[in-house]
Amino acid sequence: MQSRRNHYIFVVFVILKIFLQYSPALDYRASASINFPILVFLFLYIFFYDKAIIRRTLGLILPIYILPFLNAYAASWGNTPMINLVYLILQWFVWPLVAFFSVKNLSVKSMKIITLSFLLCFSVTAITTYVGCLQFPDAARVQANGNFTENNPDIVAMYKSLNIGSFIFVYTTVPMIPLILYSFRNKVFNRWLIVSILIVLSITLYKTQYATAFILLLITLVFLLLPLNLTPNNIRKQFLVTSILFILCLPILSLGFEFLANNVDSEILSQRFQELSLFSNNESSLDEDSDLGTRFQLWTSSFKGFLEHPLTGCYVLGKTETLKWLGWHSFILDAMCRFGILGLFFVVLMFRRIYKHFLLPYRHHPIYIYAYVAYWINIIQCLLNPTTAEMIFVFLLPLLFSVSKNKQMQYCNK
Repeated sequence: MQSRRNHYIFVVFVILKIFLQYSPALDYRASASINFPILVFLFLYIFFYDKAIIRRTLGLILPIYILPFLNAYAASWGNTPMINLVYLILQWFVWPLVAFFSVKNLSVKSMKIITLSFLLCFSVTAITTYVGCLQFPDAARVQANGNFTENNPDIVAMYKSLNIGSFIFVYTTVPMIPLILYSFRNKVFNRWLIVSILIVLSITLYKTQYATAFILLLITLVFLLLPLNLTPNNIRKQFLVTSILFILCLPILSLGFEFLANNVDSEILSQRFQELSLFSNNESSLDEDSDLGTRFQLWTSSFKGFLEHPLTGCYVLGKTETLKWLGWHSFILDAMCRFGILGLFFVVLMFRRIYKHFLLPYRHHPIYIYAYVAYWINIIQCLLNPTTAEMIFVFLLPLLFSVSKNKQMQYCNK
C-alpha cells in the first residue's frame, strides 16, 4: 500500500477548479482556455500516479451520468459540438475521480483542505449573493429564467460579475446542509466555523427567494434537529414515518405556510407560501392561474407526454412533438417525457447507483443518517426542478467521511 502524501500541487489545482466552477464571477470570466488545462492536469496527475483509480471510478460513475448526458444532448436538439460535450463530461467526471484519488492517496490534512475549500467557496458565494440580492432582490431568481437571460445578457453578466449565485448554486447548497450538520455534530472542523457556514448558507437560501429550496431547508433542519433518536439502523423507517405524517398533516401545515406568508419580507415567497397554504387546506385548485398551478401543469404535461409515448419518448419523434409535451421543469419527469421507458430506466439506474455505491457503504456509520436525508432531498429537487446535485454524493460525501475523526483507516481497509 502506497504511503499517503500531501500532494500539494494536486490540492492547489483542485482548489482552483472548485472556485473556477462554483464561483459565478470566476466561472463567468474564466474561459475554457483556463479551465481545460486545469482539468487535463488533474486527469493526467491521477493517471500517472494511480491509473487504476480511473478504471474503477469510471465503472462506478458511468451509469450516474448517462441521463445527464442525454438531457444535455437533447436540450440542444443534437446541435451541441462534440468538443463541448466532451468538455462537459470531463467537468462531471473530474469530481468523483478527485474524491477517490484523495481518499486513497492523500493525507487527512490535504483532504481537510480540499473539503473545507469547497465549503468556503460556497460560503463566499453565499455572502456575495446575499449582498447582491440586497441591491437587486430578484437577481438570483431571474438568472434561472431562460427568456430573461436571453433578452438581458448585459444584466445577467453584471449579476455574475457580482458573484451572485442562482439556480445551480441554490440547489447544490440544499442537499449540502445535512452533511454540514454532520460535520458540526461530529466536530470534523471547528464548530464555530461550521455554524457560521450553516447560518450564511441558510440566510442566503432565504434571500434568493427560491421557495422550494427554502421549504426543503426548513424540512431538513427540523427533521435532523428534532430529538428523534436517529440511528443508521432506523433512519429509513423514521424518514418514511415522518414523510407519511407530513402528508397526513397538510391541513395543519397550512397554518405554518400561512404564518410564513405573513412574516417573510419577500413578496415572491409570501405569494408562494400563501398558495401552499390555500392548497394544503383545500381552498384552491392546482388548475388555478398561480405559480403553483403553472408548475403543476408543466409537471403534468411532461408526465402526459410519457404516457402518450411510453416506448419511444417524445424526443425521437421530433422537435414539434417534444415541445408539445415537455414541461422543462422536472429532471425526472422531463427525462421520462423525452426518452420514455428508457428515460425512466436511466432515472432509476442513476439514483440506485448513487445509493448503492455512495451511501450504502456508510450504513453503519452516523454519516449515513445525514447522507440519507440529503439523498432524498436531492430526489425531491429532481422531481420538482430540472436539476440534480449528484456531485454532493460523488465528491463531498466520500471526502467528508474520510476526514472524520478516527475513521480514516476503517474506510481505507474496506
